[in-house]
Amino acid sequence: MLGGTIPKELPEKFGHRTTDRTLELMPSEIRKKNKAFLFEYLESINNVAAMMNKGGIVCYVVGNRSWKGAGNKRLRLDLFTKWAFEKNGFKLIGKIIERNVIKKKQPIRSSNDGVADGAGEVSESMNFEYIVRLRKL
Repeated sequence: MLGGTIPKELPEKFGHRTTDRTLELMPSEIRKKNKAFLFEYLESINNVAAMMNKGGIVCYVVGNRSWKGAGNKRLRLDLFTKWAFEKNGFKLIGKIIERNVIKKKQPIRSSNDGVADGAGEVSESMNFEYIVRLRKL
């Protein structure tokens, strides 16, 4: 789970509007990889949710993913995580917390298209992480 081969059958849509709309903006090959990740991520969340007792708390720290050519668009894993757990009978505790990633070992802006001379498309790298806390009802 969460890595390896892409499942043969991926859902056309996940049922989370923000995620489904964002996936539609992606080039097909990038969309396929992100769908595979989300499919496995959702399976993982379902497994965790099934093991949790009533009143149990989960805390996920996620980053919102970008892709080549995305500009300022992001795949909102914070909202997807919240939605997936809520489908499993959880309720958000407070709000999703946005935290600046300090002292990270990568540049604030980078080119993700592999152009060595720096002439490639430059975009922000992952500068924020999101803390999603939920309680099982």
